[in-house]
Amino acid sequence: TAQDFWKPKKLEDFFGAVARSDFGTHIVYNLLLHQWIKVFGLSDFYVRLLSALINTLTIVLLFVMVRHFLRSNTVALFAALLLAVEPLNVAQSHMARSYTLSFFLVVAASYVFLLLLKEPRTNRKVLYLVVYTLLASMSLLNHYLNFLILVSPAVICLLYDPGPRNSVLMSIAG
Repeated sequence: TAQDFWKPKKLEDFFGAVARSDFGTHIVYNLLLHQWIKVFGLSDFYVRLLSALINTLTIVLLFVMVRHFLRSNTVALFAALLLAVEPLNVAQSHMARSYTLSFFLVVAASYVFLLLLKEPRTNRKVLYLVVYTLLASMSLLNHYLNFLILVSPAVICLLYDPGPRNSVLMSIAG
């Protein structure tokens, strides 16, 4: 009811709502939004602002990722521009929905995965593995269909370096 909607919510209320009504969980976004609302309130502007900020971070992250691996500011700017004007991305960036966070987590996980593959030092490789595992896990908790995107790194790992060491590291991450 409308009265139930406006009652103060506890964390258990969000878990219950997700379990009863949402097909994709979105638990990471819901927890983040819950904390965001505690700080900024329930105004439409601030609730939507979270998605806009996450989307902006995704565009910046894509720029950094492309520049890092392709070593070209021009290509990185072009990639960031394409993402910034892509219609679905623009539409999602001003809605209070979890998809912008999914995009961010998947791009971040992909970036760390590529760093993991290229890193020769064992101690840093383990750090990248831990960060990749956390990002991939948060991505899957945000929406279970993100696994479709995260399958690509597993295939790349098998093709790029089919040795037992990387297979063991990726199995641990999985």
